[in-house]
Amino acid sequence: MCEWLVGLGESIPSNSKAAAYTFMKSIGLPVVKIRTFGSRYLFNEKAKELEEFINDEGPFLIIASPMDPRLPRRGAFNIVTLEDLYEFMSKLEDRDSYTINLIQQVVGVVDSFVGTVVHSNLETLVEIYFGEGVTDVRSLTSGGADPKRIAYGVFIERVFTKGEPKGFMREMCRVRDMVYGFPGYYEFVYGLCGGAEGIWFTDYQSSPMYLNIFEKEPPRVILHNYD
Repeated sequence: MCEWLVGLGESIPSNSKAAAYTFMKSIGLPVVKIRTFGSRYLFNEKAKELEEFINDEGPFLIIASPMDPRLPRRGAFNIVTLEDLYEFMSKLEDRDSYTINLIQQVVGVVDSFVGTVVHSNLETLVEIYFGEGVTDVRSLTSGGADPKRIAYGVFIERVFTKGEPKGFMREMCRVRDMVYGFPGYYEFVYGLCGGAEGIWFTDYQSSPMYLNIFEKEPPRVILHNYD
């Protein structure tokens, strides 16, 4: 499946957050903690274990991925108790048809930014959307981002060729180096998680559809929505 699978060996299913996080962790990227489970997990002996995980590692972002493509994907921020999780689940049309992803949430800081990186075997495009407290990557990918708050960089191999760093050259180079050699589309957030401040990777896609981003003129806002 084209050059994106060089060094990867297999495609990551687009609806499998667990597989994406396992892959990112395996190549040494800093990733947040995640638990993936079905709705029945909440109503058996495992519920206590899940409650402890929420209490110890929260807050969380929750993403409900449908197994039936006719159902919508759902999500919510700031899950901090088991009761919050139950409330979210109660609003799903058919909760048994969803895989639930409980993802450790990155908390915003003064110098927060979110970003995406598309890496092929030759080119790398890094985009950063900056603003105090920003942690939702959709603020960049939804299509309504303020161009004045976007810094982007295009690299051939490791050589910067064009872009608007706006003070973010160091961060863009760092992200480029972190994913170098592992083609794909990534999302990341700079903020506080688990008591540590830094860049945290929050998504990965192996689909070559993202290669068309190299053919567009900046600002390159990728339409990638979790809802």
